[in-house]
Amino acid sequence: MLTTCVNVSRDNDVVLLSLRCLGVLLRTNLPSVPSCAKTLGTKTLDLLTSAGSLSNLHHELTLGCFRTLALLFGMGKSFIEGESNRTIDKSEQEFTSFSSKPMPLDSEQMEVLISMLKVAIVDSDSHNATLGLVKAIASRRFISPEFYDLMETLLQLSVRSQKQTVRQQCSVIFMQYLIDYPMAKQRLEGHMKQIILNVKYEYEDGRLSALGLVNAVIDKLPTSLLEDHAQLFFLPLVLQLVNDDSKDCREAAAKSLSRLLNRVSIDVLQSFYDYTVRWSESSGPLQQTSLQVFGVFVDARVDFLKRGNMAVELIERMQMHLSRSSSDGQVDDWEGAYFSLVCLEKVAVPFDTIFAKQSDVWMEIVKSLCHPHPWVKQVSSRMVAAHLSTLDPATFPDNSECTFLLERHGALFEIAKNLCSLLNVDESEQNEDLTKCAIKSLTWAIQAMHEYPHLCFANESSGEEESEEEGRSDVRKKNPVGWLMTRLSNIAKPKGDKRREAIYKCFAAFATYGGPSILSPYLELMLEPLHRSIVETANKAVYNTNKSRRPADPVEEKADLAKDVMQLLEESCGT
Repeated sequence: MLTTCVNVSRDNDVVLLSLRCLGVLLRTNLPSVPSCAKTLGTKTLDLLTSAGSLSNLHHELTLGCFRTLALLFGMGKSFIEGESNRTIDKSEQEFTSFSSKPMPLDSEQMEVLISMLKVAIVDSDSHNATLGLVKAIASRRFISPEFYDLMETLLQLSVRSQKQTVRQQCSVIFMQYLIDYPMAKQRLEGHMKQIILNVKYEYEDGRLSALGLVNAVIDKLPTSLLEDHAQLFFLPLVLQLVNDDSKDCREAAAKSLSRLLNRVSIDVLQSFYDYTVRWSESSGPLQQTSLQVFGVFVDARVDFLKRGNMAVELIERMQMHLSRSSSDGQVDDWEGAYFSLVCLEKVAVPFDTIFAKQSDVWMEIVKSLCHPHPWVKQVSSRMVAAHLSTLDPATFPDNSECTFLLERHGALFEIAKNLCSLLNVDESEQNEDLTKCAIKSLTWAIQAMHEYPHLCFANESSGEEESEEEGRSDVRKKNPVGWLMTRLSNIAKPKGDKRREAIYKCFAAFATYGGPSILSPYLELMLEPLHRSIVETANKAVYNTNKSRRPADPVEEKADLAKDVMQLLEESCGT
């Protein structure tokens, strides 16, 4: 009856209402649906043509016709709501059975419909019904030159559309087509090249969508087919990782590259690694590129780096680049040091035992604590804090722990000295994350310096070491803890709210974890800057009161912090 209404009624409202009712019934897989499919499909296509779908795409009747045809093509299935959940790895027998069902339109009608869809997809603002119909047709494996051309249009829309939902739907449909449809080698090559070229699209949203499709292709292509095109994907993804201005796009490129490395065989992986090694032996941008790619290798294929001495060789290679970059000491040349440290930080997790004994590497990391660029300081301080957190400051030499501190005497003092320099910077350069790492490491260091002061002195002093800080050398040799407390006290004396706050928090951490045996001899050194802050705040409060001005909140907070730290010291060490 509803099919008759659609066929004979001349009232658009009646037809539209009938199509909506059919939209409910067609989902139920009724026995009468196949017998009505041809008639209903032909009439729906006639309605599309007569409704002027090419010029009136917002018309409700047009959208209703698209939805009805989608249900007819997916008889027994809903491709508007549920098809997106169909998995690619469903059984071939089930899919062939479904795709062999009679089509509701003949080949000539399909040619007309696809030509209308091609225009509708590009020009319409209501894409859900249109793309739902395309998805239903693709699920039936309908093959025609026009449909292959339509897929190329979808590939373009997956990047160029301004709507995220449209880009996603186009990517899903194209991926379904790429997996299910037969195609010549030349056509497949063309699709692959276009997919990877799309990652260079001028707008960020489009590049992100393109990288999402690349991820899907890498995940779902058969391994043999993926390896045939691995070179095609590898180099453009590396370039995008290095050159893209968007952080999100760089992260997406790294994710795609990691997935590619995960799926290829050892032979292909070795060829990629050899490329990266050759880049690292060059200079300029290629060398910095290699440092980032090495980091992706560590993330993706730890099993590959466990072969032979590859991990040790990679650590030594990173040390060489870090040493070269740190020797320059220029803010503009920070990338080499930063990416070397990031790679080393990743290596340190799966190869912790090997990495902990690499004293030369660790001394470069400790030296990087004083690098001019904050990102380099951040990574190096994070690595030092992470390593120290694995050791017990009271017992680590006795337990034969794996650490460079036992192999390189004097390293403990270098850590403390560089962390103090990290805290002693201008107010504009103070960083909360850096401060937290420095406080955490100094709290560990002061306990180790108290228990094992001999670890603070190098076995052999060079002329350069003897001349450095010559005025403080006697203090350092007699009592490294005293030197550290004196240094922190001196840093807190000049005005600077953020710098003083960092030192006071450091004193508070000492009071919490250090104990009276460490702190009692140095209470005067800690109390002097604390008392100075309280007196300065009180004087400023009196001045503001005389001028009828209320003290600023930061000043009050600074005084409160100083008082809180003094209270902690009193509780820890007594009066």
